[in-house]
Amino acid sequence: MKRLCRKLVFLLLTGAILSSAAAEGSQYVQLLQKTDYGSEVTYVIGHKSPDPDSIGSAIAFAELLNANGIQAVPAASERIDNESAYALQVLGLETPRILEDARDKQFILVDHSSYAHAIDSMAQARIVGILDHHGMGDVKSAEVIPVLSLPVGATGSLVWLCFQGCQTQITSSAARAMLMGILSDTRNMTYNVTDLDREAYETLLPIAGIEDINALYEGMSNAKMTYEGMTTEEIFNSKYKEYTAGPYRFGIGFVYASPETIAEVSAEMKRYMQEIYPQSLQDYLFCMVSDSSSTWLSWVGDGSEELARESYEEYDGGEYIIFRPATTRKLKIVPPLMKVLENRNKE
Repeated sequence: MKRLCRKLVFLLLTGAILSSAAAEGSQYVQLLQKTDYGSEVTYVIGHKSPDPDSIGSAIAFAELLNANGIQAVPAASERIDNESAYALQVLGLETPRILEDARDKQFILVDHSSYAHAIDSMAQARIVGILDHHGMGDVKSAEVIPVLSLPVGATGSLVWLCFQGCQTQITSSAARAMLMGILSDTRNMTYNVTDLDREAYETLLPIAGIEDINALYEGMSNAKMTYEGMTTEEIFNSKYKEYTAGPYRFGIGFVYASPETIAEVSAEMKRYMQEIYPQSLQDYLFCMVSDSSSTWLSWVGDGSEELARESYEEYDGGEYIIFRPATTRKLKIVPPLMKVLENRNKE
């Protein structure tokens, strides 16, 4: 029976996340987390430099909360990126309001768990839940709050998991919101796909009623490579994120290009990083530029070339490290940097 009035079911997975042979669906170990949401509105918000997974997850999870008697509003951290804007328009979903300051408000964070990736003043806000598929960040809470963090392809799949645990009917709008994130983060179910992502996708697709899912993904892919009317600064910052490892600080931009322009765009981003580095407050700056088949990584900062050499076996002494096939910041770029810098801090 559906539990209402400030009760939400969160699930943890056992070692084998899903069994495709299970006749009655996925196998889970249920963990009930009881949260006092009070009388405040709960904003569900993704990370800075929004993308379809952070936007779609916020929309769908807010709908889940409202369906269970919890007043929730989806929000975006900044101007919606072109890929998300295209998906929202095609799918007929309302664009979430932009919320830039968290002070004295109540939040559930989706697709991030780090203050560096959150909107301003998140440390002065009340956080009542986290759903994320990245490494655990530094967000803290004196309260016991529900946290669902699993190594899956998209946060949208975790939102789907919560719908299952709550036994809440999934509407077409919620299905479409979850799918836009799953499509984007798994590159149309071709990259970093787990059994959980696959089951979520297969369950959501008929509910969403999308006539041509491949055409939707193609349109999203084309939109994310469109930077018409944007300055170099806006392009670099469109998916820029900052990280800390001990005393070290570094930032990574993420830009898309076509195979024909990837070398030119990579050079432009490197020139821009050289320009802003002295005022950036970062020890190192990196930028990933990806096309359909490769990712070019460049770097700026004192000792950055040595850091790249230590972090990536793909380094061959050139001006860029070229990863084939194209890769992601979460899986391939950030973990080696964090490991090297944290080891330096221990020395």
